[in-house]
Amino acid sequence: MNGFENRAGISVSSVRLQLVELSYEINRYSVSNFDEAYYSEPLNFTTEKSTKLGALLQGAFNEILIRKALKSKIVSFSLPLEIFYFLHVPVDNSLLYSELTDELKWELSAAYPFLNSDDLTIQHIEIPANKFCNTTTALISAIERKHLD
Repeated sequence: MNGFENRAGISVSSVRLQLVELSYEINRYSVSNFDEAYYSEPLNFTTEKSTKLGALLQGAFNEILIRKALKSKIVSFSLPLEIFYFLHVPVDNSLLYSELTDELKWELSAAYPFLNSDDLTIQHIEIPANKFCNTTTALISAIERKHLD
């Protein structure tokens, strides 16, 4: 065994669900499943209720599974860019992790006042000072938790 397990990737957009599955069989890698299904109506991630979003996504996924079942136990997802919020800000190196998290939440609330930072899942990458920027900065990405449910 080479340690590679079959894997699938699912791309979610506002109009369709796309799937690709990679398999390892008899000492070679191959694309074993490549498909897409369109939703019965376009998705609006900001205004639609999660139950409607879930039903449309599940319907498209079921349509793909009817044509060919997945063999993979490992599945990765890509979500549409329009449901993420991004910010690049300077950060203080002396802050503790919890203080930095609070600072980043504050920065997001200042940049996006219509969002409640408590409803967000936040991830950041610290970028050390370099020849382009002489201070440490952070690239923040955030998504509303309802989209991850």
